[in-house]
Amino acid sequence: SQWDNFKVIFVDDGSSDGTVSEITSLIKSGARVSLLKLSRNFGHHVALFAGLEYAETSESYVFMDGELQDKPKHLLALFEKKKLDINSDIFYCVRRNHNNTSKLFWKLINLLSKQDIPCNQTVCRLFTEKVRQAVLSVGDRHKFLAGIFSWVGFNYSLVPVDHGERYSGRSKYGKFRQLQQALNAITGFSVEPLRFITYTGIFVAVVSFLSGAVMLTLRFFHEPPPGWTFLIVTIFFALGVQMISLGIIAEYIGKAFQQVQNRPSYIVDGYIKNSSDV
Repeated sequence: SQWDNFKVIFVDDGSSDGTVSEITSLIKSGARVSLLKLSRNFGHHVALFAGLEYAETSESYVFMDGELQDKPKHLLALFEKKKLDINSDIFYCVRRNHNNTSKLFWKLINLLSKQDIPCNQTVCRLFTEKVRQAVLSVGDRHKFLAGIFSWVGFNYSLVPVDHGERYSGRSKYGKFRQLQQALNAITGFSVEPLRFITYTGIFVAVVSFLSGAVMLTLRFFHEPPPGWTFLIVTIFFALGVQMISLGIIAEYIGKAFQQVQNRPSYIVDGYIKNSSDV
């Protein structure tokens, strides 16, 4: 049976509850699990990649979040799909139940990155050893799971699932963290925001030139335009464009700065393995 030989690696990404003690107890009881404890919270996607790096060579690998929004039965569906589709190397769980915000996010990412990223995908996925090697070869400091799996290529299949609610606790992945992830996704896999600056600059230059021509025409052939409203609006519009442009450029420069620092993506505080694995 495919379930006779499996191993589970739990990655503790700086949890503050009783996760570590619970998993340690499981290991001591002989359960077929290991615990990779990171020194602090380095981020959701970084933790997944840490587990992937510590995983032993295998025919198949599975990602799964620990709050049970992805159900264990989803694993059965993934493996069944793998039996039927021998030409694919990646099998994504995709949400049947998704909201409009999520739908818009995935469409925007695909549009800007010009990649084939499956929409509404969950963390839960099954993939082969060659996919694992390809994913681990990507040296991006800011990990965006969906973008990296799409960038490395390979055929994929989709498995529709009903994504559930968290089993317990509150998510630390708030709106600000989601916004950060969206920025990482866009700036990590697309230069379109930089091109946007160029296009906007051309637009502002053309509008300014035409506005100047209109003002001169009014000045010499008609009455001078009343007040300073138009001039003030134009100045503030140009200033707003400049500030947005500087922000986009700063985002790319910041990512490049962190990349060239060459710091490790995570620090391991400890790795506890099952006695049968030692």
